[in-house]
Order: sequence, then structure tokens, then C-alpha cells
Amino acid sequence: MSDMTTYERTAHRNGTSAPASVTVEMDLTNSDHQVRYTVTVLLSGVEHSATADDAFEALSLVRESLDVDSWLLGVQGARVDVWPSAMARQQGGGLRAYRLSRGRRPRLKDLVDVFAPADEHLGTVQAQRAFVAAKFPDA
Repeated sequence: MSDMTTYERTAHRNGTSAPASVTVEMDLTNSDHQVRYTVTVLLSGVEHSATADDAFEALSLVRESLDVDSWLLGVQGARVDVWPSAMARQQGGGLRAYRLSRGRRPRLKDLVDVFAPADEHLGTVQAQRAFVAAKFPDA
């Protein structure tokens, strides 16, 4: 069984932007019967794709590929202040994550769809991980 969703988003680089098609595929057909997520981004005629155990990790792998050319994908999961909990990754496939606020624990109202549009606080995967590690060492 496979389920696929495509989103039209924007990628940003050095003050410019370009349309980006983001496809998320959930696959249950692999031999070990574990769910795998594949995220594919089509940007400027180039396809970037990665597969992982959860959608957030697959998105992060694709973003690392985009980072090489300084592209920042305009989705909530690319904000430096967004990170999924272990439970969101295990039970929700990493499709939702928390928008983190300094000085308090994440709340239910802080949950965002990682593929929803975003144009603020976007950063590289490295910047996102550094932010989370510095502000929330137990995340």
C-alpha cells in the first residue's frame, strides 16, 4: 500500500524564490512491513529525493541536498524553531512537529504540519539542529 500527497511550495535563496513541488509518499510495501516515507522535491528542474523511517527525517535529508545550493524550502519543517518529538516521529510518522518557544515546554497548540507553507525563520538542517540542541538539549 502506498499513499502520496503533493504540495506546491516555494524555495528561497539569496533574496530570490522559486516554485518547488514537494511530494510525500508513505510506503507499506517493503519486505520488513515497516512504514517508509519518501520526500521528493522538484526545484528548477532538478529532483531531490530521500527515504527514511519518518517524513521529518526524509525531509531533513532532502533539505541537506538543497543546502548545498543554498536553497531553503518554504515549509514548517524547515524552520529552525520546529522539531518533532519522539512520539510524533514514532506514532505520527514525523508529519507533525512542534514550533518551539524558548523558556517553556511545547504544547498541543504548538503542533504544525511539517509540509505546511512557511516563509519565516527558515534555516539549514545544521542551523535547525544547532538551535534545538542549544535551546532544548533534551529534545
